[in-house]
This record gives sequence, C-alpha cells and structure tokens, in this order.
Amino acid sequence: MRIAAICALLSLTVFPSAWGQTSSGQTSSGQTAKAPSFESASVKPSPHDGRAFWASSEGGRISYVKIPLSSLLIIAYQLKDYQIEGPRWIFTENYDLLAKAPNNTPRDQIHLMIQSLLAERFALKVHRDSREMSVYELTAGKTVLRLKQAPSNGTFGMVKGHREAKGMSMHDLAGLLTTWLHTPVLDKTGLQGPFDFRLELSKEEAGPAGADKALLSIFTNLQEVGLKLEPKKGPVEVLVVDGGNPVPTEE
Repeated sequence: MRIAAICALLSLTVFPSAWGQTSSGQTSSGQTAKAPSFESASVKPSPHDGRAFWASSEGGRISYVKIPLSSLLIIAYQLKDYQIEGPRWIFTENYDLLAKAPNNTPRDQIHLMIQSLLAERFALKVHRDSREMSVYELTAGKTVLRLKQAPSNGTFGMVKGHREAKGMSMHDLAGLLTTWLHTPVLDKTGLQGPFDFRLELSKEEAGPAGADKALLSIFTNLQEVGLKLEPKKGPVEVLVVDGGNPVPTEE
C-alpha cells in the first residue's frame, strides 16, 4: 500500500502508537488537555487532474496530495492498514492536506494535530474496538539466544549480506515483522532489550533478485538467533469510523 511510501518519506511512523490519546486531548487515564492544532491547515478533495500521490515535510509544513482518509488515519493514530474500518469512501476518495505547525513541533504532537484536524473537517465519529485476527507471536525459542544487550539505537538494515539490528527492542522487531509479513506480530518474548543481532542470508538472498526469498526465510533466520514466530489467533485493536462527511469543511 502507498502508505508505506508516505511513512518512509515523512518519518512519522517510527514512534509509539498514539492510542493513549484522542484528538480531544483526553488521555487513557481520564486527564483532559487542550488538543494541539496547526497554525493553519487546508483539507480539500483532490481534483481529478492526473496528479499522483505526493508528500513532503519541511520546516513545520506538511503536505499530502492524493491521499485517502484511511491513510491519514493510519498516520495520525500510528496504525497499520488492517486496523482501520469504516465506510467505503474513506478508502476510495482522495484528498489534499496542507498544514503548518510551529517549527520543531515533536512528531507525536503532529500526530495529535492531524487527529484533531480530521475530526474537525470531516466531522468524524470514531471509536476503538478489538477484532479477533490471525496473528504471529514472537517468542523465545528453546535454543540459545544469540542476542547481545546493547544501548538503545533502533536501527535495522542490510550490511554485507546480513540483516543487522543495532539496539533494537523486541517490541520494535515485532513492529518491523508486522510490516514485512502484513500480519500482526505480538511480542511475547518477555525480553527487555534492546539488543544487537544479525540475521544471516544465503548467497541467493543477498542479491537483489532474492528479495522475496529473503522475506520467506525470516522464520528460519529468527530461529538462528533463538527466536521463533508462532501462528495464533488473537485480539487486535482497530479504529472504527462510525460516520463523517466525505466533503471536508474549510475554516
């Protein structure tokens, strides 16, 4: 889904979920705070002019062009695509969102600003719920753990034919696996971390043509460092859009 490109470009999805807060500023503990807002913002239906999706973030200015409301909700609430439910139009209608936040606004505040903006302009009514879904549980296997305790860093990449993690928590690894497998992965390891570890690749997987094979072999790779993925059924939090106006209002 093109949301992956959005998140990679704007780096807005590497932070913990905003499930504990709502656009009204109410926290899960019941405390109320003023909802943060953009200095200025415009949300309009995208014209049918042949433009493709585009996004940018610079100096507090955020731009999304040709993006469905479902993708904006994924960004605002830090969710995956399978965690959004609602009427068909939130997935099919595209919008242009242009907004200006104060310089150096923390990213978690940007998420809350987007929540508040969407609630206001689309008159959105949403609620959180839980659905029973197919999931994977990430657990510690019966073999020796090949994980090295490390300072928090949270990076992961390809290094000379290896998938190499630096300072990654098991929670973050579960999130990465969720993206790769397109299925919720729950951290059930009980390991505190963070850790440094390396996942080996075969010669075939190390080349560009081996990308699919590398993904399929992740189960074996995890076993080599003492972890495993087990298919289960489990509850997954979802955001349900109960209603709203497909035509956003302006200020």
